[in-house]
Amino acid sequence: MVGILNPNTVEISLDNTLLPPRNTGRGLAKKPSTGTISEVTWLAGQIRIDGANFFALATEPVILDFAFDSADRGQVVYKLPDDSTYIRFYDPIIPGYNTLPLGNVTDPAICNDFELLGSNTVLVYLVNNLVNYRLQSDRYQTEYQLHTTPLSVIRRFGVQTSTNSLAVLKTFP
Repeated sequence: MVGILNPNTVEISLDNTLLPPRNTGRGLAKKPSTGTISEVTWLAGQIRIDGANFFALATEPVILDFAFDSADRGQVVYKLPDDSTYIRFYDPIIPGYNTLPLGNVTDPAICNDFELLGSNTVLVYLVNNLVNYRLQSDRYQTEYQLHTTPLSVIRRFGVQTSTNSLAVLKTFP
């Protein structure tokens, strides 16, 4: 188990300060084994990664994001129109894919820290305007609070080159 994460949280006005593909927003991720960029989409009742069906989801999500784990397995976070949010990830305890409800959270985003030579995937979101996060190494079971500065929106989440850390690009309420 890794220690509690302390990502750098910085207000940034230019989204291009994050490493690609996270500088363009949610839904794109770099595959660890090849370095190629992959995309997650929803089409006709299926969550798809690079056009291949990943799992069935009848309702089109209002927010959709994903990252790969160190074994190139997709991990998808999605928010439905009823405001319920879920993460689907490979759970080594099962072993197999698991879907975990996250409740009514705002602006979920997910990114791994492999560009920083880490071995974790981090899920961030807002609860009552505070940034909380969960870690793949905890099987996303434990919720941590990042800090107590209120935010209204998580615009982007990824590796920031200028600080060599994970960064939440934010908007204050």
